[in-house]
Amino acid sequence: MKIESPDILHKTEAGGVRLHLRNEEELRGAFNEMILAVKDRYPKAEIRGLLVQEMVSQKGVEAIVGTSRDPQYGPTIMSD
Repeated sequence: MKIESPDILHKTEAGGVRLHLRNEEELRGAFNEMILAVKDRYPKAEIRGLLVQEMVSQKGVEAIVGTSRDPQYGPTIMSD
């Protein structure tokens, strides 16, 4: 489960991610804990909801790509 908010970039660090939820009871408990943790760290953040999805545990590569427009260099790309 992951918090959905345009104001929170790093959701794990904000307390906005929960893993290994096995049933509805665990889901509800994690929801309540997550909302409290996120509101404590980011009280003004817009929270649009939550994403609940299966964790895929295949080996692979995770890539993060971002773009910005630098006033001196123009469009730039960041990758990690």
